[in-house]
Amino acid sequence: MSRKKDRGAETRWKRARIAYGYLRDHIAQKPEASRFALSLVDLVLVSNFKGGSATIAETSHSLERKLPHYSKQLELIHAKFKGRGLFELDNSEANRLSVLAKEFCEMANGNNAETKINGFGPSYASALLNAYFPGLLPILDRRVLNALQVEDVKVNAQGQVIDLVSHYPTLIREVRRLATERKCSLEEIDRALFAEPLGEKFKRDAGKKS
Repeated sequence: MSRKKDRGAETRWKRARIAYGYLRDHIAQKPEASRFALSLVDLVLVSNFKGGSATIAETSHSLERKLPHYSKQLELIHAKFKGRGLFELDNSEANRLSVLAKEFCEMANGNNAETKINGFGPSYASALLNAYFPGLLPILDRRVLNALQVEDVKVNAQGQVIDLVSHYPTLIREVRRLATERKCSLEEIDRALFAEPLGEKFKRDAGKKS
């Protein structure tokens, strides 16, 4: 990572943490027995945190059918890792986490009709994972991939990453390395990465958060 920071991006990150706090508060207020039962409120609060122009556009009947798939995966991650941080996992556990997290985000991909929710893409899904497991899973977006200089990242004409989910295991691996080396939280790492200036290929749409 470079020492130079994008001050505008850093300001947006700080403002977004207020919206992130609303999401975390919502999760904290849920009864323990139904903590991973998702609703439209979870999605709206994630959308509020991530920003951009996406709008949740699913009927209540459709959400009732799709959200349990996401809830089941959250429960699986919780059962496997039970409050541990990313830097506490061994290599085998980290690899298993990457598989589960990628599966969660793949449910939000457009080619998965059974689970795709209009207005809730893979980056939003990773933000939801982070909100439920803030010490375990990082948020996947183009700014962190840019800062880590992840190889083979392809973008479209608007500077958005093509096949974003495929890079999630790499992000998890690199953030785990940074968390271990620097003895810092995932939040601190996210802030540092998000504030890195965008490379040229990402600049077409530099005003959005992901």
